[in-house]
Amino acid sequence: MMSPTRCPKCGAPVAQPAGRFCMACGAALVSADAAERVPTQPATPASGGAVQPSPTAPPYAPSPYAAGSYAVLRTIARLFTALGWLSVIIAALTALGGVIVMVTQDSFLGGLGVIAGAAITGTLAYLLCRMMAESISVFLDIEANTRQAAISSQRIATLLEQRPD
Repeated sequence: MMSPTRCPKCGAPVAQPAGRFCMACGAALVSADAAERVPTQPATPASGGAVQPSPTAPPYAPSPYAAGSYAVLRTIARLFTALGWLSVIIAALTALGGVIVMVTQDSFLGGLGVIAGAAITGTLAYLLCRMMAESISVFLDIEANTRQAAISSQRIATLLEQRPD
């Protein structure tokens, strides 16, 4: 690609042939085929007649691990949530069995032990399953936020490269 000797926007001579921007107006110095890829805003009276780089960065190529991936981990998180609720249901049925033992067998302490054991076990099982599901969700959120931060950083770097010095 050959650098132009004059600015395509203002016609000023290019001081630095290897430069990417016109020192007079700030326009990008690119060949005709690449000019279509560098968006610019037209000159306005507020900008003193200078052409300003567009505030939008060129589109990025998404990662192969973009949003919507990690389907297996998302499924495992859902399974842990379902397993937690299943443990609550089983604990409730076990506690109901404890009530039946208390009534039919005249064993108050035995029934009370079954109810207490079911409540404690069910609660702990539910909390453990929810903790696993939430941990997976947090890791996926961290990954998504890291990707978004990288994309934002890339866009900022592109905009800074387009800005005249």
